[in-house]
Amino acid sequence: MNVHICAPAGSCRRYLEGLGVPSAAAFLDRVRFWLRGEFSVTGDPRLLETDEDDRRGGRRDDDARAEDLMQAFADDATRAIVALRGGAWLTRVLPRIDFSLLDRRTTPVAVFGFSEITSLVNLVACRRFGRGVLDLGPAFIHYGLKRFDARYAGTDATPDGAELEAQTARYFADVCAMLTGVGSSRPLPIRVLEGTVPPGPRVRFVGGNLAVLAATLARRDYEEQIFGDAQDGDAGATARWLVLEDVNEAPYRIDRLLAHLTLAVVWRRVDGILLGNFHHGAEDLLDAVLSLLPHHLGADRRLPVVGCDRIGHVWPMSPLPVNFPIRVDLDCSGRGALTVNWGDFASC
Repeated sequence: MNVHICAPAGSCRRYLEGLGVPSAAAFLDRVRFWLRGEFSVTGDPRLLETDEDDRRGGRRDDDARAEDLMQAFADDATRAIVALRGGAWLTRVLPRIDFSLLDRRTTPVAVFGFSEITSLVNLVACRRFGRGVLDLGPAFIHYGLKRFDARYAGTDATPDGAELEAQTARYFADVCAMLTGVGSSRPLPIRVLEGTVPPGPRVRFVGGNLAVLAATLARRDYEEQIFGDAQDGDAGATARWLVLEDVNEAPYRIDRLLAHLTLAVVWRRVDGILLGNFHHGAEDLLDAVLSLLPHHLGADRRLPVVGCDRIGHVWPMSPLPVNFPIRVDLDCSGRGALTVNWGDFASC
C-alpha cells in the first residue's frame, strides 16, 4: 500500500529548507524511513520543490500537477494522498482533473490537506471510494508552531529543524493510524456557540476554508457534488453541516465570502455550522464571524452553530473527515467532542 506525497498547490521548497533536508528526494527517503514496514511512499520530487513566483502566475506546471493527482487516483495501491502544504494555485487546476478515475477504484483512497486543498478534499470525498480529511499539511507545522509559541509562550523563536522533523514524523504516524483504523491521536473538542444541537446526532461535514470553498462553488457541478446525496446510502441517517475557517481575512472580506454562499443558497442545504479558527494576524475573529452569520441566514433560518478551535490555520490542528458520518457528543454544558469511527473510515 502506498502513501503518495504531493504539492498540488504551493511549492514546498522553503519547508524542505527549514526541515534541513537537501532535496525533495531526500525528504521522500526520510518519510520512507518513518513509515517502513507499513506503507511504501511515492512522490515526484520535481513537483515538490518547483519554483513559484506569485507575480508571474505562481506555478507553471498545472498539467503536471493534475496528472500527478490522476495517476494516484488510478492506482488501487495508493491509500493516501498527502498534500504537503496549501498555499495557492490549485483551484484553477481543478477543471484539468478527471475525478471519475476514482469511480473505477476497488479500494479507498484518502486525501489529506486543508486551506487551498479544501476543494480537492471535498470533491474526492464525494466518491464512493474517496475519503477526504481536512488536516494540516506538514509544511504548515513551521508556521503553526511559531504562532503557537508567540501566542502562548511569549516567544518569537523560529522552530528548529529537529523539532520540525519530530512533529512531521508524528504527523505521518497519525496518517498511518487513520488509514489502518486505529484513529488519530488528536481530539476534536467542540462547544455550542448558538442554538440547540439535537441529542446524539450523526453529522456529515462539508466545506473547509471559506475563501477556497466560495471559489469552488462557482462551478455548479462541483456544488452539486459537494452538497448532493452521499454515495454510501447513509445520507438519510445523517445531517449535513457546513464547516468554515479562514485566515488573514478582514471581517468585511469574510462578509463578502459568506455572501457568496448566501447567493448560492448554501444555507438551505445544511443543517448546522461548525466554525473553526478565524484569525487575522494575532486578532481572533470568531465573534466577528458569529455577528455576520445572522445577516446571511435570515430570520427564518436558525441553524445551530458549534465551534472547534482545532480546525483551521491553527496549532495544534486535528483531522476532520469530510462527507463521512461523525457522532456529535455534548454534555449538558454544551461542550463535548466529535467522535470518528476510524475503523469504518479505513474500510471499503
